[in-house]
Amino acid sequence: MRAAHRIHADLAGARVLRIGEASVDEAYGRVRPYVGRDNEMGVRYFASHLFAIPEVLHAAGLAPSPDSALFELEIGDTTRSVWLRPVGPLDLVPADADVSWRRRPGWVDARERASAPEPLWLSRDPEKVLWWFTVLPESKTVYTQINQVRNGPSETFAEFTQRLLSAIDSVHADRLVLDLRLNRGGNGVLLRPLVSGILKRPNVNERGRLLVLMGRSTWSAAQFLVDDLQKYADVTLIGEPSASKGNHYGDSRRITLPNSGITVRAATIYWQAWLPSDQRRWTAPDVAAGLSFGDYARNEDPVLTTALGFVARPRLSDEIRQAIAVGDTSAARERLAAFREDTTHVYADARLSLDSAAMYFLERRDYDRAVVILELALMEYPDVPRAYANLSAAYLARTRAQVPSTVAERAEPEP
Repeated sequence: MRAAHRIHADLAGARVLRIGEASVDEAYGRVRPYVGRDNEMGVRYFASHLFAIPEVLHAAGLAPSPDSALFELEIGDTTRSVWLRPVGPLDLVPADADVSWRRRPGWVDARERASAPEPLWLSRDPEKVLWWFTVLPESKTVYTQINQVRNGPSETFAEFTQRLLSAIDSVHADRLVLDLRLNRGGNGVLLRPLVSGILKRPNVNERGRLLVLMGRSTWSAAQFLVDDLQKYADVTLIGEPSASKGNHYGDSRRITLPNSGITVRAATIYWQAWLPSDQRRWTAPDVAAGLSFGDYARNEDPVLTTALGFVARPRLSDEIRQAIAVGDTSAARERLAAFREDTTHVYADARLSLDSAAMYFLERRDYDRAVVILELALMEYPDVPRAYANLSAAYLARTRAQVPSTVAERAEPEP
């Protein structure tokens, strides 16, 4: 428990072992169907909210009534069972910002015993401070947190963007850290000046110098920003996977059912930023970094620490390409194996790097080397249908290239 009401102050920092008769994993599975989501990161975000609603716990069979629930907790070296009752209505979740981390009046937070100051990402209320930036001490690193993509009451997003870009220029920044961990969306149309401004600044638009922090709350318009930067900029993504994906339904509208009065929401737009064939569940970080409870209680931010310590090395796709170019298939396999064993790549899809390396040779009509890479991809990912499709296409392209053009033309099927 990150925080507890003052009447249960001693429970702040307790570890939940069971809810009712269910383990935490079982309880998670029971509330999972109640979460509207684009992927599993959405469940990880909303599950903690649902665990705080006694009516939901009752409906999920985790509590005997809608007004109390039994929690088995680990507090220090002891285990206690505690009946918890509602202390008031749950705050509504804002549409475009993750406020679940902010301190609540009348509650005791586990961070209150920390000796370190609050980390940057939790230092501002994301519902009130839409976006801000600072230059990190003794460096030329500009850290900016964008909590919502919308115009503010006294400054537009475009005006903020201009201030940010001017600061990057004035300090001759050599690194830009863009924090989207609390950003659940807004108006994606407003993003263009920010993206184009970053692209025009090679001092930060370079591998290892443009770092985006993301996670289970990075959603909607924040997903658009991640998509744009990944598509056009030389960005490195750090943290957890995003809670959405390039092709998704959004822009929900509230509907009140006429007979029951129950409120529901329905998506009204299908957004497509990826190819129709792109089946990724989310945008995966290049470097995985998470937050443990101990980190939280000590006011530490391992995600930002990982970003500031990041040192760029050649991309896996480039290393595979270089090894295959000189005919060293063994080196390509070794590099692939090392990449997959590295825990910082736990979310990364190495097959995409193989596809990228193969595409390099396909574009140059070097079909033999492309086939070697795609055969390796199929060997490593035998359960991925796309691996078969890519290799089949490469075989066909190579066959056609080896046949004289006049013969190939005759072999074309009639319309």
